[in-house]
Amino acid sequence: MESSHGSSFSSLNSYIQALAQTPARFARRAGSVSTSYEEMSRVKARSGSEMQRTLRWYDLVGFGIGGMVGAGVFVTTGHASRVCAGPSVIISYAIAGLCALLSAFCYTEFAVDMPVAGGAFSYLRVTFGEFAAFLTGANLIMDYVMSNAAVARSFTAYLGSAIGISTSKWRLVVHVLPDGFNEIDVFAVLVVLAITLIICYSTRESSVVNMVLTALHILFIGFVILMGFWKGDSKNFTEPADPKNPSGFFPFGAPGVFNGAAMVYLSYIGYDAVSTLAEEVHNPVKDIPIGVSGSVIIVTIDADAPFSAAFRGKSDGWKWVSNVIGMGASFGILTSLLVAMLGQARYMCVIGRSNVVPAWFARVHPKTSTPVNASVFLVDMLGFGLRVDILKPGPSQDPDGEFLSQPAKNCVVITQQAICICCEAMHEELLVPLVARKLWINAMPCKLLRQGTSESVPNRKPLRGTRALSHCILDPLSWTITLPNWYAFALWKVSEHFTIRFFKLVFLGPFSPVHVTGIFTAAIALFTDLDVLLNLVSIGTLFVFYMVANAVVYRRYVAIGTTNPWPTLAFLCSFSLTSILFTLIWHFMPQGKGKAFMLGACSVIAIAIMQLFHCLVPQARKPEFWGVPLMPWIPCVSIFLNIFLLGSLGGPSYVRFVFFSALAVLVYVLYSVHASFDAEAEGSFGQKNGGILKESGESDQDPSFKV
Repeated sequence: MESSHGSSFSSLNSYIQALAQTPARFARRAGSVSTSYEEMSRVKARSGSEMQRTLRWYDLVGFGIGGMVGAGVFVTTGHASRVCAGPSVIISYAIAGLCALLSAFCYTEFAVDMPVAGGAFSYLRVTFGEFAAFLTGANLIMDYVMSNAAVARSFTAYLGSAIGISTSKWRLVVHVLPDGFNEIDVFAVLVVLAITLIICYSTRESSVVNMVLTALHILFIGFVILMGFWKGDSKNFTEPADPKNPSGFFPFGAPGVFNGAAMVYLSYIGYDAVSTLAEEVHNPVKDIPIGVSGSVIIVTIDADAPFSAAFRGKSDGWKWVSNVIGMGASFGILTSLLVAMLGQARYMCVIGRSNVVPAWFARVHPKTSTPVNASVFLVDMLGFGLRVDILKPGPSQDPDGEFLSQPAKNCVVITQQAICICCEAMHEELLVPLVARKLWINAMPCKLLRQGTSESVPNRKPLRGTRALSHCILDPLSWTITLPNWYAFALWKVSEHFTIRFFKLVFLGPFSPVHVTGIFTAAIALFTDLDVLLNLVSIGTLFVFYMVANAVVYRRYVAIGTTNPWPTLAFLCSFSLTSILFTLIWHFMPQGKGKAFMLGACSVIAIAIMQLFHCLVPQARKPEFWGVPLMPWIPCVSIFLNIFLLGSLGGPSYVRFVFFSALAVLVYVLYSVHASFDAEAEGSFGQKNGGILKESGESDQDPSFKV
């Protein structure tokens, strides 16, 4: 490395020179690993303030149940049952739950040893290095964004069922927009905004709200089970209500069961969010194993509004059941949104600490102890995702229309501009860089948005604070709806008056800009097809859990700088290849003795590989507090199940997954590797040690951080 090195981004010439050195920098930084000591000391200090340790084990269990039950039971169950598994969806949940429990063991070992907010990103950064961690972290953030959208799509339907009002009556119809995209769900926007207010105020208060809502919707789940046994008919397991549909307990066969398991895996992203709260847990050694594993075990026993719809067609005497179920489901959806929004902001915060994205994202607010800037970034990332036209599936994949409609894209751009002005006017320390702000402004499709700035109207005094924010949100609304000029003007003036008062009341505070993030979650939820969301989230979640299972094996058997990593890497690669071969044979080889023989042979080979590795390669680390039992068998079974469920997903899911992964790689090559290289040159981290890239640290001298 050069003795003197300036920033790669100090000038255009410096950046061009840095791009020319990309291969060498990639080779140096992609595999550089951190240490537990670094992650818990110097890396965490880059956030400025610390997150307060206020959570106990029961808070973690509550967050886990709230995040998993709402997303799974109330959103994916009806859809997976209808299109994949039928009544055998209960077996799909058992398979997905087993897979999640094994992955939870892997998460727990890392979280106890390294209680930081980075979750899977931090775990992979201390094992496989920077590039693998960045790729996984990018997919995780996308999972959270899409899972929030998938869950929020069902909220209005369930709430309508609860009070007996049609869903269409909750939404504002804009007749100038095409059918299918002309219903704006204002109530959902307000709900998500309220959740954002709660999570930004305090993590502890968020836990209290979550516990109350979780207790309520668990009671409603018990009510669903009781009513189902009372009104249910055993013939439904063998005779279809619609003769056109397949019948029996396994209407789609074994493939349908596993396809359903892959789809309902969305339910279990909640315990990943629990792992991101490790930095805020009072006693990580005791509380994290109980919180993560306990929530998965509890949840495993357990279409728009599928449960309430099941009773809606019954006699009038049962209509009240549909209303009660709708209310309980609404509570579940709220807790899922709350937990996921907590997790995604903490992931972005820790990624910012690692310098692979600007360190601005790592800031923790000193008063609220929440990652404010990371939440602001997630708003803009959601907005960008809605503007990518490559996400449109074909007619056969999305019969209801485009994956993301143009009105949704415009809605997101509108809110992006609002956030820019809100950041500038109300919270100076959260100022969006001027260049980025100008780029966003110049990209606005609606000229009325520019009335709140001085860029497009030089002689006009720029609007500030809440008045500018209200212009950004309400001007496009009056532009979209065709109304007489005088009526539109009168409506605008009245709306502006009350909007300014509302935003002054809600947004003027130490965490003001982050509250606007709720608008984007609602925007995706309202305009994105649920089929696409479920498959996209499932594939990303399975990929992340697969990576963490590999990482826990690697960390147990490899000590950086002292142990030869190649035997462990060879084992992990060979076992993964055997699992992939088993999956391909299962899905594509025709039925017969040949298929049974090949599946049996793959199973024998996989078991032999595990036993050989277990006997020949000694463990390099022994967990001090808590470790995955039966190493390496449990992580290997987790690896196999994740690969097998990945093989159950359709081709379009892989297309979208590859697109987002390629986008993450592009960001890493064009920015992250150079920012990381600059940080290494400045002495922040990443020094070579005997040809193996290793973060500098004092873990070897500090016994409290030994594994």
